Amino acid sequence: MRKVILSLIVASSILFSCSDDDPVIDNPVVVDVPDTYAFSRGGESTVSFGGQTSRLEMAASLMGQLNSENVLASDLLTMFNDGNGFADGELNSSGKKLGNKTAAYGDESVVEDIRGFITEYADDVSTSFSTDADAGVAGSHTGAGGRTVRINGKGMELNQVFAKSLIGALVMDQVAYGYLSASKIGDAVENVTLEDGKNYTKMEHHFDEGFGYVYGQESDITAAAVS
Repeated sequence: MRKVILSLIVASSILFSCSDDDPVIDNPVVVDVPDTYAFSRGGESTVSFGGQTSRLEMAASLMGQLNSENVLASDLLTMFNDGNGFADGELNSSGKKLGNKTAAYGDESVVEDIRGFITEYADDVSTSFSTDADAGVAGSHTGAGGRTVRINGKGMELNQVFAKSLIGALVMDQVAYGYLSASKIGDAVENVTLEDGKNYTKMEHHFDEGFGYVYGQESDITAAAVS
């Protein structure tokens, strides 16, 4: 999977470097993808995607709250919209948030749908842990395998709906339509002069941020095995 993602990133940079006047290339580009994501300049790493790690951690924390009893919609929406209210103080002080990056390149109504899942969970599901779920009735359901889930009246496990929605509306949206676009890694993007006070160029940082939305929770990206 890592090799696929890196291939997409590298191949996209090659495509964006070609002008409309370039001849059509019949043979596909062969990309030699590195097994690790480690880049340095002057002996120091140029890789930086802390903001993406923070947002993925926020999403994971919110997903956990969408499996808790008697939570308030206002608290959960503060976490999603404002990037605040988390048990982890570092997340609260990161200055990052999920709401403004979700479906940033897509249909804005998707964000409202996700806020709706959050609100429904708090108002209907988290208050019904002692209720046996049934058609049209939110509550708890234990399957044949012994696993208990909290579902709404339609049988939807909303923490899973939330998480899967962000895979597309946050991660895919940001990577495919944001960081792999010409506005982020095209010819016009600075790739010679370093950003002020940083050890990377603007284009390099855009590559890192795209990578971070997929692998930002890896404990050691330099040793991440290709799979």
